[in-house]
Amino acid sequence: MSRIPLGRPIAERTYELRTPTGVRRVTVRIGQPVPDPKPGGDWLCPVAFRGAPRGRLPSGTHAVYGVDALQAMVLAVGYARQELAHLQHQSGTKLTWLGSPDLGLPDIIGLVGVRRLFRSPRRLRFVAPRAVNGQGHR
Repeated sequence: MSRIPLGRPIAERTYELRTPTGVRRVTVRIGQPVPDPKPGGDWLCPVAFRGAPRGRLPSGTHAVYGVDALQAMVLAVGYARQELAHLQHQSGTKLTWLGSPDLGLPDIIGLVGVRRLFRSPRRLRFVAPRAVNGQGHR
């Protein structure tokens, strides 16, 4: 995944993260899908996380790629859900939205059996899931 500017935000949600040291607001922002500037590229959708303790979520704004704007946006939501679910399952943290552990995001990535979708030259490639609680899949 490459780092890019967020651009025009189209969606934002704030969660509450309880840790042994206190409560933090964690925000996910999704930018408007745009054509990939690389020659022969498809589409990309920016995703950014803010407010989590250092190292708990990816820093900066990252591009999630799809063959068209809709796929890029759907995969960006799935990517955000997977990163937040990983944070939610880390020991010593409790991530909630509106007081509930339900993050309010669909498990799109889990439906296709992968954790992240990355763009490689001229095609998409899949990367294995990150372990949650010592297991390969949720």
